[in-house]
Amino acid sequence: MLRRSGFLVTGVALAMFAMGRVESFVAHRSFAGSAACAQQWDDPADDASSQDDAGSQPDRVPDVSGSYDGSLDDHIHGASPLTADVIQKGSKLSGTSNIGFSTGRGSFKGKVTSNGEVKARLSVPTQKGCFLDLNGTFENGDEISGVYTAKGCGKPADFGTFDITD
Repeated sequence: MLRRSGFLVTGVALAMFAMGRVESFVAHRSFAGSAACAQQWDDPADDASSQDDAGSQPDRVPDVSGSYDGSLDDHIHGASPLTADVIQKGSKLSGTSNIGFSTGRGSFKGKVTSNGEVKARLSVPTQKGCFLDLNGTFENGDEISGVYTAKGCGKPADFGTFDITD
C-alpha cells in the first residue's frame, strides 16, 4: 500500500510538471519561451526597489510643456494674471510669459526634475535686468504652483506665489 502511494504521488507530480511544460510550449511555441518572457516582464512594484540600486537608470522627467494660465500673487503689487507657453526638451524648459502688471511678453528658461520640481528664471520686460526666480512643483498632470523672488527689480525686495494650469 505504501509503495502504491509513492507511485501515485510521483505520478501526479510528473503529470503536473508535464502539463506545465505543455502549456508553456503551446503559449510560447518552445519550451524555453517561458524563461525568456519571465526575464522581460516588468513589475511596477519593482520600480521602487530598483530606484535604490546604484546602477539604475535615471527617472524620467514629467512632460510639463503646454500653454498655462493662472495667477501670480505679489506681496507688493497684489494679484495679477500670469500666462506661460512652456517648451520642453528633456529636462530643460524655455518659452514666453506675460505678467498682468507688466507690459509685453517676457522669456524664461528653467528645468524640471524627475520628482516634478520646476525651477525657472522669468524676465520682466518692463524693467531691464529684472527677473523672477520661480521654484514650483508640477502636480496633477497640468498644474505648476510655488513661490518666487524678484531680483534686480529695485527695492524693496519683492516676492510672492504663483499658480498656473495647462
